[in-house]
Amino acid sequence: MSTVRRRQGFTLVELLVVIAIIAMLVLLLLPAVQAAREAARRNNCSNAVRQMCLAVLNKESATSRFPSAMSGLTAGVRIDRTTPQFGTPMDGYSFLVQILTYMEESPLYDQMADLSNQFALPYNNPAFKVARTRTYIIERPLELAVCPSFPGESIDQGRFRPISKPPVSNYHALVAGCVSGSTHVFSDTDPTTGGMIVTKGASPKGLRIGDCKDGTSKTAIITESRREMYTAWFSGTATSEVALPPDLVQCRGVTARNSVDGFRAPPQGVMGGLNYGRRMDAPRNSPEPQFWSSRRINWGPSSAHAGDVVMTGYSDGHVKALNSGINPGVYFRLVTRGGGEPADDG
Repeated sequence: MSTVRRRQGFTLVELLVVIAIIAMLVLLLLPAVQAAREAARRNNCSNAVRQMCLAVLNKESATSRFPSAMSGLTAGVRIDRTTPQFGTPMDGYSFLVQILTYMEESPLYDQMADLSNQFALPYNNPAFKVARTRTYIIERPLELAVCPSFPGESIDQGRFRPISKPPVSNYHALVAGCVSGSTHVFSDTDPTTGGMIVTKGASPKGLRIGDCKDGTSKTAIITESRREMYTAWFSGTATSEVALPPDLVQCRGVTARNSVDGFRAPPQGVMGGLNYGRRMDAPRNSPEPQFWSSRRINWGPSSAHAGDVVMTGYSDGHVKALNSGINPGVYFRLVTRGGGEPADDG
C-alpha cells in the first residue's frame, strides 16, 4: 500500500520571491503614502493660515484696526537691524498675541494681559512667571502656530534671555516689501513699500482696512517661515518679515520705475525672498545664501512643503500656495498695500 507524502511549507526560493514582491510593492506605495501625508500636512498648514487671517479680520471688525507688528507700552516704533533687539523691552508683543482672543485662546490672552498690567510691561519681565514656578507664561506652546511640515525644533534656537524655552512660530506678518537705510529699517511707513500689519512708526494704533488701497484680495499679510532662530510666537520682531532678502536689495533699489509698466519693482536679477535661505547649522563658509546675515536669520518667507511652495494669507481671508519661482517683483507688489500697481500671482 503506497502513501502520498504532502509537502509542508515553502521552499527557500519561494520565500525569497514572496519577500521580493512585498518589498517591491512597499517601494511602489511608499511615495504615494508620503505624498498623501504631505498633502494632509499642507492642508493643515493652509487651514492654520486661514484661521489667522480670519482672526485678523475679526479683530479689525471689532476694533476697526489691524493688529500691529509690535504692540505694548515699551515696544519700539520700528523694526531694524539693531533696535529693537530680540528679547529686549523694545521688542513688543507680536501680532499673534493681539489676535489670541479671536483664535479661541482667550484664557492665555487674559493671563498675559493680567500679568503684564495690560501689556504695560515687556514680555521678559519676571511678572510673567507662573506663580511658584520658574516658568514664564509665554513658554506655553501655541499649537496653531507650528506648521506640520516644519523640520526644526519646537523651541526657538535664538537667545531670548531670561526666557529659556521660547516656543517657535512658523507664521509671520508681512510687514514690508523691503528695508531701507544703513540699519535696515523695515520700510512700512510708505504705502508703496509697506504692508498692512505695521509698526508704531507707520501707524501707532494699527492700520484700517481702508488703508489697503491695492485691494484686500491683492495684499498678502501672513506668510509661513521655516526659520529656526528668533521665531518665538510672542515676539514682534521675531514674527515679522519682508518680501525681499535685505542683504540683496534695499528699498532704494526698488524706487526706480519698472520699464514695462512704470511701477516699482526690484532690479533685474534680484532673487525673491520665498524659500531663500539655508539651514541654521550650515557652516560659515556654506555657499547657501542666508536671508539676512546681519540679524543672523537663516530663512525669510519659506516652508518645507513639497513643491517649493509657501502658504500665504491675504487681507480678505483667502490663502494661496505661492511657488518660490514667482517673479520677485510680483511678490513685492503683493506685500505692499498702496503701490497702485497690477499684481497677479497666477
